Amino acid sequence: MSKHDLDLLERNLVGARNAVVVGGGLIGIEAAEVLHSRGLHVSMLVRESTFYRKVFPADESEMVTEHIARSGVDLRCGTNLERIVAGDNAARVDHVVTSSGESIRADLVVLATGVKPRIDLAQMSGIAVSRGILVTDRFETSVPNIYAIGDCAEFDHGVEQLWYTARAHGEHLARVITQGDGAYTRGIYFNSAKFFDLEWQIYGTVPAASTDATSVFWRDAASERCLRIAHNHGTVIGIHAIGIRLRQDVCERWILEGQSAAVATKEIQSAIFDPEFSRKVTI
Repeated sequence: MSKHDLDLLERNLVGARNAVVVGGGLIGIEAAEVLHSRGLHVSMLVRESTFYRKVFPADESEMVTEHIARSGVDLRCGTNLERIVAGDNAARVDHVVTSSGESIRADLVVLATGVKPRIDLAQMSGIAVSRGILVTDRFETSVPNIYAIGDCAEFDHGVEQLWYTARAHGEHLARVITQGDGAYTRGIYFNSAKFFDLEWQIYGTVPAASTDATSVFWRDAASERCLRIAHNHGTVIGIHAIGIRLRQDVCERWILEGQSAAVATKEIQSAIFDPEFSRKVTI
């Protein structure tokens, strides 16, 4: 969500009482939390059967879904937006209609269904584009001495839409320009977010289709905490946790060294750290 988006949202909050957020991703939940904190009644339309199911394994998705609902958001899973209906003066939304034909009151609608790079300027300048601005592994575009980084840069493997990687792009490009550094190599994938007050972290690859046969899973439903170690034939490929903070250096080392899931499970306490004044997590 850009500064422009936030300013626009702030202006339209004046006089609003009912909001509908369309989309079940990280931007959608951030928008829902902001609107809820400002006293609006918030409904959230999510296409998947449970929240973030295309990314989370079933257990984690269900846990987060339940937490969002308990936090005061009217979460509508398995629901698509059919149309937005304006009010009598057409200056404000009146309601939305869902794919099931249901009407939901709304004087504010946030569409959080994904982003795409702005490539118009590059395209008009004769720079090669596809979904994003095409770059080499040194961030070079098709025009000499013109570079692209961040969400708009498209590599052979696609567009990396994370602020962590955008920061890494900038750091590496600075070295390319000033020191002649070579190819950029993305490190271990990682991401983090909060679903209201529920924290999530991931390192490496944890497939949404993870099962007991491909991962080790621990959950404490009472405290809304869980941890999953994904493995490929016993070798750790990813770790993620909800409600538990993980040490990045430990998780990345296990993945890079091909640590066994059995050893990682046995030594999992070394990968966990507790925020100050919090209750100690023991698995």
